[in-house]
Amino acid sequence: MKYFLFSLLFIFSFGAQAKLSIMQGLTTATSTQLNFIGKKGETYKVTLRTPDGAILSPVDQKIITKNFSVKTVVKLKFDGLALGKSYELSINDSQGGNLDRRHLKTLDLKKEPVTLALTSCMDDFFKEEQGPMWRDLLSQNPDMLISFGDNVYADKRHGLPILIMSPRILWERYTETREILDLYKADNLIPMIVTWDDHDYGKNDGGTDFKYKKESRETFDAFFSQEPVKGVLESGPGVSSKFIAFGQVFYLMDDRSFRTSKTHWGEEQENWLISNLKSTIRPSWIINGDQYFGGYQKFESFEKASPENFKAVMARIKTTPSPVFFVSGDRHLTELMKIEKDILGYETYEFTTSAIHAKVYPSTWDKNPNPRQIAGAAGTFNYGIVKASSKEKWALNIQAYGPSKKLLYEKNLEIKKAPQK
Repeated sequence: MKYFLFSLLFIFSFGAQAKLSIMQGLTTATSTQLNFIGKKGETYKVTLRTPDGAILSPVDQKIITKNFSVKTVVKLKFDGLALGKSYELSINDSQGGNLDRRHLKTLDLKKEPVTLALTSCMDDFFKEEQGPMWRDLLSQNPDMLISFGDNVYADKRHGLPILIMSPRILWERYTETREILDLYKADNLIPMIVTWDDHDYGKNDGGTDFKYKKESRETFDAFFSQEPVKGVLESGPGVSSKFIAFGQVFYLMDDRSFRTSKTHWGEEQENWLISNLKSTIRPSWIINGDQYFGGYQKFESFEKASPENFKAVMARIKTTPSPVFFVSGDRHLTELMKIEKDILGYETYEFTTSAIHAKVYPSTWDKNPNPRQIAGAAGTFNYGIVKASSKEKWALNIQAYGPSKKLLYEKNLEIKKAPQK
């Protein structure tokens, strides 16, 4: 009987009544951006109810449609919100019938320490496996989620490669993934910002020559609500962005739009990153779809694919006053590397987490050992929980989790950079 009641409570808390796919995107202390998947031709009334019963309407609402799809994306902005309050989101159809109710809060961008969930690689082919992974992650109560690539496997369907890509398939695959994942069904929504890698870009190992990169960018922008907010989120080249929060700066890089055989990010994006790093002494995260220091293995990485460009970029980062920490996905394993002092003039780290639900593989570290690795786990779904503070020192508590909230490893890091003379 106890198990039955617990199961009912557990299912209800993860959207037993959910009918829509709803995302909470960029959020500040007083505003939030949302979107949901709707039907073409339908009119929606969306409101937020405050704890004291007041009703708030969106300050902006738009519907994004495609002539080849009956599914639309409804994007909304709310302002005039308050920290610490729980708001009830209500979505009604044109007849006044309620389609969905959720709950959300705003985000304290000054909070330290902050708890961040980090994810990559969300293959909707793993329909049964994805639900427990998202429930476990959300039960850890992170303040927000940062996802860095393969948020959608747009170039695959039912686990098989799509041989002929088109703008219609990109839109369909984004829609199909959104309507499956429990992340978008949770009763309590979570603020989220993202960048992409090859699968959500639309071409495996794709670069600047991808035929549909313009349409891919339009689809990505439609399905992820992260329009710039001055002093909080600033756009960079491609889908890259700079997020300023929690006493730190987060650079979400675009490793696809400008990639060639010689460059990973392209000259414009490199210059954008370096210019920003030179303008601050705040601790800075550089977040990328695939690994940076992956030269030890045969798969994609900045170091492996573009070794000369990699050395040049690291040399430029070395000249900036901001200490940096690297975050990556793509590898379908998790590992934490210590980056030797010679590279940037101080010791730092790269944390890789992948995949929260996609195909994983047995370890090959016995054949291809990583001399920089200080912790790792392969052959299992995984995600990261990082508790970060920069008040007195830049301290990072790194936790990698597998299914059933199994702690794969935990490390406490401190990143120091001596002031430049």
